[in-house]
Amino acid sequence: MKVYDNFLPSKEHISLKTELEHSMFPWYYIPNQANDDGHFYLCHVFYFDYQYKTHYADVLKNLIYKINPTGLINIRANCLLNRFKQLESNWHIDNYHSKDMNYKTAIYYVNTNNGITEFKTGEKIESVENQLIVFDCKKEHRALSQTDVDRRIVININYFE
Repeated sequence: MKVYDNFLPSKEHISLKTELEHSMFPWYYIPNQANDDGHFYLCHVFYFDYQYKTHYADVLKNLIYKINPTGLINIRANCLLNRFKQLESNWHIDNYHSKDMNYKTAIYYVNTNNGITEFKTGEKIESVENQLIVFDCKKEHRALSQTDVDRRIVININYFE
């Protein structure tokens, strides 16, 4: 696993963060965070099924350019609302294709909060804004929700190197 602090230049990060935190940014209700865990969240799908699915794709151009993938699989922003207790999603992998395929998962943290990305192998990554983590798609992980701010926003990218 690789962790990149201050991944984007400050101006680019602030622009992306401002867009996703705007009151008019469209978020969509999803009833389960991972494997029928019953923990709802809000999502915005940017890219799926080999095409962009949104008019907001341009807000990701600097992020995608810096990651420099050879191919995209899925890009979505996830927004967890504060439920006033820390909830744990089920363990999962971001599996959009055959389990035999090798691709990467990247998580970009839009805002700082006390939410955590935890790996079954024991590592824990705190949600620090403008940080990117990259790991093998087969690495099981889960989200631990935040209790200190109204929302935790991350961008999840699955891609080929």
